[in-house]
Amino acid sequence: MKKLFILILLFSFKNSFSQEGKVYQKNTELKSGVENVYVYEPPKGLLIPDKARVMYFYEPSHHQTIPMVKTENHYEFSLQTPDTTTFIMFTIVDSKNTSVDNNKDKGFVVYLKNDTKAQLAAAKLDNLKLSDYENYLLGLNITLDEIITEMENVYKEFPFLEKNETCYAYYLQVKYKRNSNAAKPELIKYAQFLEKENNEKSLELAVDLYYAMEMKNKAEEITSIVLKKYPQGRYAKFYFINDMYGNQNMNEQYILERLSAYENKFNDTSALIKDRFYGILINYFLTEKDLANISKYQNLITDKINLAGMFNNKAWNLCGESITSPGTDLEFAKQISKKSMDIVKDRMNNPIGNENPFEFKLSYIGYADTYALILFKQQKYDSAFTIQDEIYHLDTMGMGTDGRERYALYMEKSKGLEQTKNFIEQQLSEGQNSALMLSQLHEIYKKLNIPDSEFEKIMQTSSTLINKKMKEEVIAKFGDTKEINFVLTNLEGKNIKLADYKGKVVVLDFWATWCGPCRASFPHMQELVNEYKNKDVEFFFIATWQDGKPDAIKAEVSKFINDNNYTFNVLFDYNNDIVAKYKIKGIPTKIVIDKSGEFLSINCSADNLKALIDESIN
Repeated sequence: MKKLFILILLFSFKNSFSQEGKVYQKNTELKSGVENVYVYEPPKGLLIPDKARVMYFYEPSHHQTIPMVKTENHYEFSLQTPDTTTFIMFTIVDSKNTSVDNNKDKGFVVYLKNDTKAQLAAAKLDNLKLSDYENYLLGLNITLDEIITEMENVYKEFPFLEKNETCYAYYLQVKYKRNSNAAKPELIKYAQFLEKENNEKSLELAVDLYYAMEMKNKAEEITSIVLKKYPQGRYAKFYFINDMYGNQNMNEQYILERLSAYENKFNDTSALIKDRFYGILINYFLTEKDLANISKYQNLITDKINLAGMFNNKAWNLCGESITSPGTDLEFAKQISKKSMDIVKDRMNNPIGNENPFEFKLSYIGYADTYALILFKQQKYDSAFTIQDEIYHLDTMGMGTDGRERYALYMEKSKGLEQTKNFIEQQLSEGQNSALMLSQLHEIYKKLNIPDSEFEKIMQTSSTLINKKMKEEVIAKFGDTKEINFVLTNLEGKNIKLADYKGKVVVLDFWATWCGPCRASFPHMQELVNEYKNKDVEFFFIATWQDGKPDAIKAEVSKFINDNNYTFNVLFDYNNDIVAKYKIKGIPTKIVIDKSGEFLSINCSADNLKALIDESIN
């Protein structure tokens, strides 16, 4: 049985990402086919909140949050992984999935394949080549320079590992991203080497490298070779399916004909490929709002959880994605939203095999929140409150500030002023940072004829708690409450220095053109930009996590802004340096900085933004 030696520190080369806390396997032997127990030892002095959990990752399709149990001075949790897994990355999060301990933004890594130094080094490369996913999914900040240095250390000690073409191609792409001019000759040379290898994998990697260097003609030339030489290979399958999306006459018959053609061409009648095509059909019928055919293909799809996500995404989009937007076709949105709820609730109550019901519970909370919002906009207030109340009592960890704000609004319509007053006062007493709930409470006090002096007391107490809590969160995250200065170029080519805007309230909105929720929030953000024009408020829309060279990114962003007639002051975080400094885990993220240059909110909801600005500029 294999011995499991914890962490790369046990061998001659060290992991430069030091771990003050520790995560390791409890037993010395890794058992195949069953759950293994892992231990988390917090750093001394770090307070671990109740309901803290561990978030893990070992490949893009396997990242989840699972419970851990306190045992004496440490925590334990169980996890089963496939035998082929070479590493697992962990972070510790609280009940709202906010980081508690992520090893100074580098994560905790356990290597499962480590019988020899070389095997451990190979596992380390497997980990490093997925750093982009780890940064995004786990909220880490493993920099390009760190990835390059770590991979070069491995290759220096074990040169033969360069034969792993996938890892080495990734290493060169990171170098190119860091300094394209310096790295390009090396990339071209390696792409030419891969061409000469002339096998399916090497040719596909060569295509990826040429596209990375924006050598489109060369990439297309090699693609043609791949398709001709491997007519049933991965690229051929990809192009077969991708070609469908260019068809202007997409309909049920066409999609079913393509499914049949695919099965015959590639001799693949698996449930996986059927799900792929049925999913395309579902998306088509969602666009057509054809419930009969949606139900028909819903019954044929095996991956019901993915289907639930499709339903919820469409319903969330139709309902406007916030309490302030009107939404469109709410009745259709309600019906598909209900489908998403039913699917995940059934799986939550009836998990299959070793599935973790908690993950389905989190999905249910999110999907039910969508359903309640739709009901509220249909003025079905009692039904909306019943659903939101179920979420609240099922598990409050899935309901953030925006969910609680909606809960309070639904409660007022359904249960009246007194019960809502008590709920909001409780939330504020617990340090919930919501200018929206404060504003709602103020209106309730007026309706109940409660003197303004009483509201002032509540507001003062709430403000003190919120400021204290915010400072603690900011200091825990950044070490200081002061803004993190930067200089970025905007669309007009002007350098914008954040420190020059003291005396104004500053809103930073981190976004990307590919981000659906970012785009959905922009009409409301444009309204705010218009409202606060010529006032002491400055909005900066920081484009980040965009692929490509600066010129290509600027062209794409500029087209998006112009096509939608937005008047945003867009700044470009080309190398993702600022999003890393601000430790952004996901976008959109809206950060508010007060007139003195200190953080006011580090993750403000769109609905709460106006109230927060109004409070800050007065």
